[in-house]
Amino acid sequence: MPKQTAPQTTEPTRPAADNHAAARTAARTEARIAAVLAARRAGLPHLADAVDRWRHIADSLAQLDAALTALSEQPAVPEPAKLILSALADTGPVRAEIAALRADLRNLHARLGRQTLNIGICGRARMGKSTFLQSASGLGEEQVPTGSGLPVTAVRSRLYHSATATGARVERLSPDRFVTEVVRPYYLALGHPQPPATLDAFAADDSIERLDPQRVPDGTSLLDDLLKMRRSLPRYREELAGDVIDVELDTLRRYVAYPTREELAAERDSGAVLDRHYLAVGDVQIRCAFPRADVAGIGLIDLPGLGELAPEAEAHHLGGLEHEVDAALIIVRPTDVSAFWDDSAKRAKQLIERACGDLLDPRDFAFIVINDDGARPDLYAALRDSILDRVNGGVDGRNYTVLTVDAKDPAAVGAQVLDPLLDHLAAHAGRMDAALRRGHRDRAEQLAARIRGHLGEIGEALRRVPLANSARLLESQSETLHRQLAAALKEVVDEYERRAREKDQDYQAKVEVAYLEVEAWRARGFGVGEDAWRANALAEGKVRGNVGGFVIDELNRIRVEMGAGFRRLDAYFADRVAELRGDVAAALEVQLGGLWKRTISGTGHGSSVEALAGQPDGESAGTPAESSAEPATGSSAEPTGDEALRMLAERLHDAADPCRILARAVEDLLDLTLDYNSHVYPWIAQHLRKLNQEYTDDAGVRRTRFVVELTESGTERLYQEIFKFTGEASYATRNALLDGDTRPAQVLAAAAEYFADAFLRSGGVRAEFGALSRSYQDELWPGLFAELQPQNANLTRVRLLARTLAELTEGARL
Repeated sequence: MPKQTAPQTTEPTRPAADNHAAARTAARTEARIAAVLAARRAGLPHLADAVDRWRHIADSLAQLDAALTALSEQPAVPEPAKLILSALADTGPVRAEIAALRADLRNLHARLGRQTLNIGICGRARMGKSTFLQSASGLGEEQVPTGSGLPVTAVRSRLYHSATATGARVERLSPDRFVTEVVRPYYLALGHPQPPATLDAFAADDSIERLDPQRVPDGTSLLDDLLKMRRSLPRYREELAGDVIDVELDTLRRYVAYPTREELAAERDSGAVLDRHYLAVGDVQIRCAFPRADVAGIGLIDLPGLGELAPEAEAHHLGGLEHEVDAALIIVRPTDVSAFWDDSAKRAKQLIERACGDLLDPRDFAFIVINDDGARPDLYAALRDSILDRVNGGVDGRNYTVLTVDAKDPAAVGAQVLDPLLDHLAAHAGRMDAALRRGHRDRAEQLAARIRGHLGEIGEALRRVPLANSARLLESQSETLHRQLAAALKEVVDEYERRAREKDQDYQAKVEVAYLEVEAWRARGFGVGEDAWRANALAEGKVRGNVGGFVIDELNRIRVEMGAGFRRLDAYFADRVAELRGDVAAALEVQLGGLWKRTISGTGHGSSVEALAGQPDGESAGTPAESSAEPATGSSAEPTGDEALRMLAERLHDAADPCRILARAVEDLLDLTLDYNSHVYPWIAQHLRKLNQEYTDDAGVRRTRFVVELTESGTERLYQEIFKFTGEASYATRNALLDGDTRPAQVLAAAAEYFADAFLRSGGVRAEFGALSRSYQDELWPGLFAELQPQNANLTRVRLLARTLAELTEGARL
């Protein structure tokens, strides 16, 4: 292909109908790509939270190790407990697994956040990989060099479509990365006992010249490459700047291509030293206008030819494919000496399968592309048959999809490879993403389960650690706590008793609203309209011979509907009960709030953990660079009254000496209900029960309440009598709710008083306040006992960190 310095974007003139069809195809292609990318982005926030949460888990585990070590060093801890605590203070292996999980989660986050679907193009030299890329991208020899007989592509490159920007960004290795990633693998493959640690050490190392290359496979070639690498170092050393530079496309070749045949010949004949700038390059990103604008959401990843790289380099170039690449194309074609699926092609497939790992199905990921220029039909037929037998077991497409195209034909590359590939990605990219997420989720759940098991072992060990305390101070603080809570709860009881004595305007308004809604229903002819009601009464009466049966049924219906109308007070009652629990929680918070302060809330679980756990020297366990790279999280929120009381009950049960009486008082308050069925209906039942056709008079005689003639005038009188009768019952019900001896404020006042008595004055509560104080003294009185009782401070810190970790791991879902 002739040299070109800018992308070719023009296409041959074609009929209007073809242009319209192409436009429709292009629109569908863009829509498919956009849909896949949009679906990926939807999962990013949850994944970002998981990455952040696992960072906090790792940090908390490190803090827990330190706290366990400090606790094991306290003199009052028994020796057997010290040994157990010391053994448990070693979560290093688990934190290493968390680091690996977080790295994979960040890779998955990067995959789902990519703006393109990336296609990796690989294959050994002379298969037409670079020619394929030229056809797909419109680039020329300076950007994607081709050649015959020798490997050409030296650097992994990323090619992206851009209608406006043209150029390349070249990432240059630092000296340390160059020594580690490029030089060291050669030394190891040649069996050298001590690879150089620095660039200067490599430049001065003449020991490699004394190596015997015959001891290892391909040793002569490896040693020759290494010597040329060292000899050329002065020509590319300045390029090892560890930065990113912008390069014009027409000067890009020296950064991405091996020396040409002519350059290598000159080096052999004259001893000339070649530049070899490609050795300093870690990655290249190229932007240009692709021939097809509809693939703007596609990225083409140029992977260096297999079989031509340094040891370990093939795996290095294919590493991370499951995150960086959405599909891989293995380019093959027959040669004069082989028209079969040979070992090099087999190795390419195996490397891709290894890169997929256990999470991705290679059949969804990898495609075999036969580069068929039509020159030797017999050889291509033999290659296709070989792939059919050796790869797909005699059934076309059983294991891998095989595509055929002339790589030199841009139109064919688009129609025969890119279009079916995009169809496949539209159908299967989501499944591959789900497989990766599922694999990481399983790892995360296994890790979380191991951590919770470790926390269980710590809990058992802590039972062997006695509480050390200053008995006199602790007893005084416990008595003061009891008095303070008594004063705070008395204010709550007094307030609710005041409300019970006064008229509750809000309650009266709610009752009036319910009453008016019942009256409006009656005014609408008991929900059916007066005319319809009378017509039904007359018709039913004629069928039955009298209106008695109709009246019985109708009064039953009216009684139920009127009762349901007053049931609307349920929401008001629920709010008042929640308000009482909130007021009680607020009264307890000043003294007991430290027992229910959240260690995590939503996704913002970092600051409170550090504040309560006592981060040493005020520093985060993560590095600044690592912390700044994490996605942002939410902010904490205060618990509601119900949440605070539930957490308080849990802490009372979890105390070293469980406070069951106090916990039961809190749980009874949480169980308090005030609703229509339990409390309201008994107040009004006597008035609603009057809505019956039959009744017993003062003499004990059963009588019928409504008797009328089976005429229109009779049913009109029946309607008026029942309307008046139900109105009296509705009004009496209203009055019973407003003026009865039992009203909501009175129920709540009694509940507040009962809680105060149960929590403060039940038999045995003083002993339980002592147990509560001993168990949570550092949370109830932060810092007060720190100097007197370092053992308790460490014990409390271990328990807090263990509880924090339990909460974090319970929420670590993917």
